[in-house]
This record gives sequence, structure tokens and C-alpha cells, in this order.
Amino acid sequence: MKNQKLIFVILNILFINTFCYSQWEQQKNGLPDNWGLGHAIDAYDSNNAVICFSSLDWPEPDNIYKTTNGGENWINITPSNINWSESPEDICMIDANNIWIVTVADSAKILHTNNGGSSWSEQYNDSTKTKYFNYIEMFDLNNGVAMGDAPNDSGKALFLQTNDGGKNWIEMENNFQIYASADS
Repeated sequence: MKNQKLIFVILNILFINTFCYSQWEQQKNGLPDNWGLGHAIDAYDSNNAVICFSSLDWPEPDNIYKTTNGGENWINITPSNINWSESPEDICMIDANNIWIVTVADSAKILHTNNGGSSWSEQYNDSTKTKYFNYIEMFDLNNGVAMGDAPNDSGKALFLQTNDGGKNWIEMENNFQIYASADS
């Protein structure tokens, strides 16, 4: 009887582990083999998702890929107007066509596509305000926020908001002060 209980417990553990982890399946169709660090992922629904990641082959630019079929296939939608020094850092997708990204490096930008990544427009670029965007979130087609570090790693972080889909990004007042470390 004791052996039967032990076998029952072991079988249950094996069954639960197999059952719990069986729903995850790697989806690589169309993704390059040389991708390294993943920066961000966002999804509109179970079919539409976007990811941005760094390549292992420097100085190849970072990439943005999109799926419209739940990850069965991925297509590269990386904007042509960013270069290897402008990495996509965060991404937001609110429907199959409208995607926003923020970049880092010498020229932090907010970019938007309204056609699923076929073309991109620059919505914000002011290196006197930030050189490193960390975050973007659009709540709908019009309203959203973005955040970037102070341009010299000291001073106030930049908080932006839009209520017109990013045509205008307005600075929000903030009281967050960023200080450079004595070690840097």
C-alpha cells in the first residue's frame, strides 16, 4: 500500500509537470538565429505580437519582428530610419497596425507606425531632454506616456504624455531627480 501511494505521487508529479509546461512551444519561424538580448515584447491579442531584441552580430542593428498568427511566422519590421547606435528599448502595440517604439543611444526617439510596420514616422527626438528612452505605453490610439533618463545621467528624468496619438508629446512635471554615482 505504501509503494502504491509513492508510485501514485510520483506519477502525479510527472503528469503535472508535463501538463503545466506542455503549452509553451518555441516559435522561431522567421526569427534570426543570431538574436541575443531581448528588450521588449507586447501583444495586442493572441495572434498579434511584436518583439525587439539585440543581434549577436555587432554592429548589426537591433531588430523588431511582428507576428500576426500567434508566432507561427515572424516578419522583420525594423524601421529603416534607425541605425546600429539607436537600439529599440521598449515597444507598444495597441492594434495590428499601430505600434510605437522608443530608442536609446545618441539620439533617443519615439517612432510610430500606423500600417503594421511598413513605414515609420518619427514623433519625438530631443537630445537636450533625453538620450535614453526607457518606456512607452499607449492606452489607446490617442493617449499615452513615455519616459526617458536625463541627458547627462543627472537631473530630472523626462516624462512625456500625448493625447493626440503622438503628434505632440508634452512634458509632464516631475520631482524625480537622477544623480550620477560617485563611481561613474
